[in-house]
Amino acid sequence: TYRSAPSATGAPAGPVSVQLFNTPLQQKRAVMITSLYAQDSYSYKRLTAVGGLRWERVEGWLPKQVDPAGQYFPEGTPVTTVFGAYALSRSFPEVRGVPLWHNAGPRGSVVIDLFGNGKTAARASLARYYDQIGTGTPGSVNPNGLVSQTFTWLDNGDLIFQPGELGTPGTLSAPLPADQLKQHFRLTKRPYRNEVTAGVDHELVPDLRLSLTYIQRQEHNQIITLEQNIPFSYYEPVTVTDPGPDGVINGSGDRTFTYFNELTPLQPSFTGPANDDRADQKYHGLEVTATKRYSNRWTLLGGYTFSRTTLNGTTTITSPNSLININGKASIDRAHNFKLTGSYLLPWDILFGANLRAVSGQPYTRVIMVFPRQATNGQSLNAEPRGTYTLPWLKTADLRVGKVFRFGANELEGSMDVYNLTNSNAVFNVRTGTGLVNVTDYTTGTTVSLPQFNLPIGVLGPRIIRFNVTYRFGQR
Repeated sequence: TYRSAPSATGAPAGPVSVQLFNTPLQQKRAVMITSLYAQDSYSYKRLTAVGGLRWERVEGWLPKQVDPAGQYFPEGTPVTTVFGAYALSRSFPEVRGVPLWHNAGPRGSVVIDLFGNGKTAARASLARYYDQIGTGTPGSVNPNGLVSQTFTWLDNGDLIFQPGELGTPGTLSAPLPADQLKQHFRLTKRPYRNEVTAGVDHELVPDLRLSLTYIQRQEHNQIITLEQNIPFSYYEPVTVTDPGPDGVINGSGDRTFTYFNELTPLQPSFTGPANDDRADQKYHGLEVTATKRYSNRWTLLGGYTFSRTTLNGTTTITSPNSLININGKASIDRAHNFKLTGSYLLPWDILFGANLRAVSGQPYTRVIMVFPRQATNGQSLNAEPRGTYTLPWLKTADLRVGKVFRFGANELEGSMDVYNLTNSNAVFNVRTGTGLVNVTDYTTGTTVSLPQFNLPIGVLGPRIIRFNVTYRFGQR
């Protein structure tokens, strides 16, 4: 790096530092999946049952790897890290079974014609689905990683780095050797989800079907990033003042907030992949759907879903702070979701279409910035239980009117689209931080301090009217 001008602390302009790497690298990682699937069905009178079983063998591994010789950090370079001393290598033997899973996922469903007239069917299903992994999973224990070290730059004045210009060495960054990395690989179980559904389909009138479906989905053994060297017992609680939603210290909303400081001396941290049910997600939903097939010049599809999606925790657990106020409604949770879309062919073959949507707002959580001993730049934590607040409903209506003119085999289509017909300006995203923020009124130049929590940062766009012309050439 080069400082083009003196720094604020008085450091002169000129060469500052140089960073060396162990490139080139030829990193390899692989995943092999072998699957077998069997299915059979059985029918008796008005009942049909289908059963299946999917068996899979999933193995991640690291093929043998040899890196070409590099300019820096040659084979055998001694390295000392907080986890021990070892010699760098540029050749690495094959590592198998990171991970190695054998799983069988059953699934089954049953459908019965309730009254024997082909108009009402009851159905239910039960299934287990296993998650897949990519090459990044075995790659997390690949010892063939990037090595780097920063030195002060003792430049001779030509601004071109040369090996003899290395100054004081800084901290060296290097991956752990293979045996230590594999010790921190704790994916002993394959993530999966169980799904249960039950429902009824009924034909109200010809071409119009009404469906009612209940869905439950539960995850297990999810993969998280877990601190594996510092036990949670090596932390002490610290209590600070939380100014609350109004962001004002010594205001009406003051309360206490407790987080955790690592004890001294600070211990080296190492995070690695692990199975942990604290990242599991659970879904319950009840869906009502009406489907009108196109007939008599019109079609319709409408649905309403009442659901709840909850989380037990988070996908990154590095200290007790990671678990503060972490359980609750997931950020994707929308309790109510209504959609209706349809079209009608008016006289003179003018097509009219509409799309209506009304969905409840997503949950969000106020966060507070604290400064644990182990996080010098601070850490943002949930100040209240996950999903304490909910954004406003989003209600939109979109319309389309169009007509097609035919000239032999060719077509000319003209249409008009109206998006956000009611010009709704609903807020769909807000600030979640705690404290005050300065806001300037650029018409007056006045700056005021406002609570940053709940300040809008995402608002629906305005009404848009779009005209379209499309010409289609027919085939001769």
